[in-house]
Amino acid sequence: MPVRTHYPVQRNVRFFTLGVQHDTLLNHYKTTFTLMQDYHWAWSDIQDMIPFERDIYLILLRQWVEEHKKG
Repeated sequence: MPVRTHYPVQRNVRFFTLGVQHDTLLNHYKTTFTLMQDYHWAWSDIQDMIPFERDIYLILLRQWVEEHKKG
């Protein structure tokens, strides 16, 4: 039978807190609002993302917008 390993919750919270230190609360709300209004993303989908996943999608979205502005 496999042994379950329990990870301390505090360690995970600290990791994700470090992951969002570059983002202000105001910027977070503005970005979320823009994603919902301009790109029709669901609020629940945005909120369910882990911080670095959200950053990756924003980078990809910026690249996509720049490519469509050029072409």
